[in-house]
Amino acid sequence: MQSKLIKYTTPVIFSLLGILIYSNVLNSPFIFDDEMYITDNYQIRDISNLLNDFSGTRYIGFLSFAVNYYFGGLNTFGYHLVNVIIHILNAILVYFLVSLTFKTGIGIGKGMGKDKDISSPIPLPDFIAFSVSLIFLVHPIQTQAVSYITQRFTSLATFFYLLALVLYIKARLKGTEAKRLKGRFNLFPFSPLYLLSLFSAVLAMKTKEISFTLPFVIFLYEFTFFSNQGLRIKSRLLYLLPFLLTLLIIPLTFLWAQNIGGVAPAHDVGEMIMKLQLLEMKDLSRYTYLMTQFRVIITYMRLLILPVNQIFEYDFPLSKSLFEPSTFISVLFILSTLVFTIHLYVQSLKKDNGLRKIISFGILWFFITLSIESSIISIKDVIFEHRLYLPSVGFILSATTSLFYGFGYLEKRLNRPLWNHVLATVIIAAFVLSFATYKRNILWSDSYLMHLDNVNKAPNRAVPHNNLGNAYNSKGQYDRAIEDFKKAIALDPNLVLAYNNRGIAYALSGNMGRAISDFQKACDLGFEMGCKNLQKALKER
Repeated sequence: MQSKLIKYTTPVIFSLLGILIYSNVLNSPFIFDDEMYITDNYQIRDISNLLNDFSGTRYIGFLSFAVNYYFGGLNTFGYHLVNVIIHILNAILVYFLVSLTFKTGIGIGKGMGKDKDISSPIPLPDFIAFSVSLIFLVHPIQTQAVSYITQRFTSLATFFYLLALVLYIKARLKGTEAKRLKGRFNLFPFSPLYLLSLFSAVLAMKTKEISFTLPFVIFLYEFTFFSNQGLRIKSRLLYLLPFLLTLLIIPLTFLWAQNIGGVAPAHDVGEMIMKLQLLEMKDLSRYTYLMTQFRVIITYMRLLILPVNQIFEYDFPLSKSLFEPSTFISVLFILSTLVFTIHLYVQSLKKDNGLRKIISFGILWFFITLSIESSIISIKDVIFEHRLYLPSVGFILSATTSLFYGFGYLEKRLNRPLWNHVLATVIIAAFVLSFATYKRNILWSDSYLMHLDNVNKAPNRAVPHNNLGNAYNSKGQYDRAIEDFKKAIALDPNLVLAYNNRGIAYALSGNMGRAISDFQKACDLGFEMGCKNLQKALKER
């Protein structure tokens, strides 16, 4: 009875809490890349443009923006509301992911091996599932993926990612149940749940590149939590094969975009962004990027444990060598964590230890889902908080389950119930994190405050100055905008956006000569929007 009550009240609680902590960003303006992806993106203004062509990069994300535009134009309320709803749905999916995991056979009473789990009047699976999903919902590290409209690519990809996994587990459990009742395993690949899971995986792949790890996570889940079902490996691989085939979607799209970049101008914003990313990737070697990412991952862990001093654009120095002290220590820590996790994982399989399985699976999820943006695929911006959105599911799952495991161990040692201490810890953490999220969203609600905060915290980064210049542009303060664009260019002479934006400021202030010069520079650096602005400025001269 308690399980059903928690199951049906969780979506209501999460909906109310999610709307509350994100209420102060619902009317926030477009910010950062929102102009490029939404306000200046004429592709989304006619939904038929997207309905007739499924081949574009991040297609589903752009389609969602087109639907927003169809119903509300450029009114930001609708865009923000959809982002918040997606985040709430993701938290609910995390709840079902954890709850269903306890139905795979890891059981109650197996968390401590032979010893009993922590005593609680609340069923342990529901207690853990609610705690994990609650922390995911209210954690301030999620604000960039939720409050920043453009990062719907991240949150929406995570939605389809989680949905695919939850539906796969449901289909797998139904197959197991059929075997128990009928004496044979149900061919669940032909079940609606399985087909919907596969369809969700395809949608995830067409939303953002982080979804490339989904088949590997499903593979890991299958051999972790369904390891005692008696199915032959060949049968399992047959069920997993369609998901492995979805791995082709992203590389083929990427290669297609490279082709477009080499032989023809991009005909939509998605392709233009892909071309710009490819251009920026050339500036950073894979070795330097990988060495830097070891330190970035440590910073990510710190932000998940202690989310203070958050910044949109971090001033993060590059690591040139493995033997730099901070880099070397980071590598040792990460390798030690992975060795410990693999040991814990192997032991959990041998002893069929439920909570240890979840803890090790969560850590592996964190590293696997980070691998796309924190490995050898170099990206100009080495660190961004929204890249933690999907990996945070695994980290929070592992950390929260470890809390229950630790209190269960203490309860056995002290010989007295400690479930109320766990409940108090979760409530206090949720309250503090909710307050931090609401406070962080105050900056997201005002683009000028956000950019000013970023410049104050990272004065030697070019992009924050460029963004602050854009804020001054929108206020009509063109002289101040030009000054910040100059600072951005001085810090990074190859920042094409700064040339283009300074050109806009010059044009709006009546200095068309200098505007043309800046647009020409942006165009020479390969920025297509700069070329378009150059043509427009030459006509208006």
